[in-house]
Amino acid sequence: MSIEASAMALSGTINQFGMEAGEANRVINVLATGAKFGGAEVAELAQSFKATGGTASALGVSLEATSRNPKRVPPCETLCSK
Repeated sequence: MSIEASAMALSGTINQFGMEAGEANRVINVLATGAKFGGAEVAELAQSFKATGGTASALGVSLEATSRNPKRVPPCETLCSK
């Protein structure tokens, strides 16, 4: 993964979860742990956060919980359209 792609994954995740830049190390650790122990690469995990992070954050679901099973959180479009 390029540095540019890594930076985009990091900043995108921070934005989706409404986090502060000071929590970058936490996000990096979650992305790395998800890639190491989960079934997705960092880019795939970041892409899933792009779809579900805002909803997870609004529902009070932590970044860590979302990373363990991002497919369980529906995209915002699913919830917001109802």
